[in-house]
Amino acid sequence: MSSSAKVKSSGVRRSSRPDADRSDDQRKEKDPLALRQLSTPDDLDTYMEKLYEEDMESKLDGITQILNLSEYGANIEMLVQNEAVLNDEYKKNYDFTLHMMRIFWCYSNFLQLHPILSNYRIGAITLKIVDFEVKRHQLRIEEEKLLQESLRKMVKKKIVHFLAKMLDRVTPDLVILTLGFLKKLSSVFEENKDTMIELQVPEKVIRYVKCNHDKTAQIALKLLFNLSWDARVRDAMVKNSLVPKLVELLKKPPFRALTLRILYHLSMDDRCKSMFTYTEAIPIVMQLVINFPQNMVAKELMALGVNLSVNGRNAEMMAQNKGLDALVQRVLRTRDVLLM
Repeated sequence: MSSSAKVKSSGVRRSSRPDADRSDDQRKEKDPLALRQLSTPDDLDTYMEKLYEEDMESKLDGITQILNLSEYGANIEMLVQNEAVLNDEYKKNYDFTLHMMRIFWCYSNFLQLHPILSNYRIGAITLKIVDFEVKRHQLRIEEEKLLQESLRKMVKKKIVHFLAKMLDRVTPDLVILTLGFLKKLSSVFEENKDTMIELQVPEKVIRYVKCNHDKTAQIALKLLFNLSWDARVRDAMVKNSLVPKLVELLKKPPFRALTLRILYHLSMDDRCKSMFTYTEAIPIVMQLVINFPQNMVAKELMALGVNLSVNGRNAEMMAQNKGLDALVQRVLRTRDVLLM
């Protein structure tokens, strides 16, 4: 790829207000849902420059911003000229490759853009990526078979009983390791889940969700999600007053996706729906739905909203403060079937 195809640093448009830039960066970090609103065509050069940064975090931020702008066709050739980035990085980071392919997929829907995509060998690179992912998937299957057999042997030796006792310890590193091991076991064998419930593992894990150590809380949430398919575990969550804590975690972007899934499981029980009324769940869910950056609201978020709306009091709260009007406006704008 010629040097002229790369974005020159001298061509980057920069804001004359550094304080405003820092403010925008802080907003993006605090709330990923604002990414679409903060992505602007005028900053495309800046996003392109990030693709050539050394650290993957900058690359991923740049490609995410470009993906948000992919509905604009004016800069198509400038984007596809950077096929070298895709060719060099597709083995290094799955999310980066996925975002890049989604961008090119958007443009492949237009016949008049096919010659440009072909000129920069986007099709050939795509086939290389598909071949690489197929081989990686096969390798992953073989590794999972080996892991499953290893875990089966551990289960026979009653490792779940030992791990359950380890949850009574207070050393953070030991607790994180134990929670991670239990999470892996809970997703492999059904009998492990039953054993964990008998040993009151869910009750022990709940207290780690309420701790102030983010890493411990996240791995505890992952384990609880695996177990929350069972009604007995959901009952334990309710009895241990976990709903208010989960609603509080909705405010924190790193916890949001997983927390939504657990709250959705809890909202399936009719007697639990009314508990959400006495928390901040309704206004938070409404804001997340109304301001969701993509046209189609995420299924987990929408499913939780639908379940909560079945309760009469919750439905009234959703309609207050022009909430119903905002939902109608979003439906008219996005044609989101689930929202209808």
